[in-house]
Amino acid sequence: MMIDKAKIEGTVNDLNAKYNNKSSTNDDMLLYSKLAVMEFCGWIEESFDLILREYMTKVNIDNANIDFINKNIIRPFSSFEYQKLKFLLLSMFGIKNIQTIETAIGTDFEKFKSILGTFQDKRNKIAHTFISGTQQQIAAPSEVLTNLTNLFPIMQKLETEVNRL
Repeated sequence: MMIDKAKIEGTVNDLNAKYNNKSSTNDDMLLYSKLAVMEFCGWIEESFDLILREYMTKVNIDNANIDFINKNIIRPFSSFEYQKLKFLLLSMFGIKNIQTIETAIGTDFEKFKSILGTFQDKRNKIAHTFISGTQQQIAAPSEVLTNLTNLFPIMQKLETEVNRL
């Protein structure tokens, strides 16, 4: 099973349409934006989990070790900022394979790290606040769509390289 963007793209497109609806209030627009960012970030986290779980299946890791990895490595990990994500990847693949993956991503690697870092920050700011009627800056659903379009092919490269290990 490969990572897929159809569902997240559909969800964010729906939120974008609601955001742009003339009857949407400012609070509605903030909520649609907040939800778009949270959904995108959830998709990123689930995509990383899927890539790791596919790898474990491919290399025939036994169930006891799969359980250990899920409980002690994947589940407690809640960040997708690349420097933190790298520790997760290191525990699964080793430094030599990480270097191979980073090299294969090539010129997109900086864009990859930038999108992850930007949305980690955005997610952290909005996940711990509520819409209180104050002026807030939250990425519009259209911005999320742009970043999804930019990130998806890089995530596919990552998945392809992990599958080559």
